[in-house]
Amino acid sequence: WEVLDWLLSSPEDMDKIRTLDMEVHIGWQAHSSQSSRRSGLTEEERMRFDLGLLQGLRKHFRCTGSSMEVLSEEWKVSDIGGRCPQQQC
Repeated sequence: WEVLDWLLSSPEDMDKIRTLDMEVHIGWQAHSSQSSRRSGLTEEERMRFDLGLLQGLRKHFRCTGSSMEVLSEEWKVSDIGGRCPQQQC
């Protein structure tokens, strides 16, 4: 989150990036970031902070995919395409 916060403050660096491939954990606090400004926030404040960063990134980048459905429905590799095993959805 700290790196994304920094990135949003640097339009020149954002212009250099074509693709961001990332996984996010909203509200999660890593031990390595205990000295960041997020570390003093409550869990709710961290979630709001994180969502604000994602909204800021949305102004410059576009989301082209998500694993949210796969994760929420617990699709398995053995499902061969999840709910669409014939790949004709």
